[in-house]
Amino acid sequence: MGSLLLRTALLKSRLYGAARAVLEVWASNQSAQALYRRHGFAVAGRRKNYYKNPNEDALVMVAELEPEA
Repeated sequence: MGSLLLRTALLKSRLYGAARAVLEVWASNQSAQALYRRHGFAVAGRRKNYYKNPNEDALVMVAELEPEA
């Protein structure tokens, strides 16, 4: 389900002319990171102590979007 939702959001973004997608994910959330990587995202940075309770870093992930033909 998550893959379908993400694929749809990225498709809509391309249709509206977006050049890239950016998101943040808990550094410990390996399954979400794997999902995002399957859809072309790569880690671009880290935000220290971004999340609270518990304190945890966020990974910033970016995907460059190809324009729709």
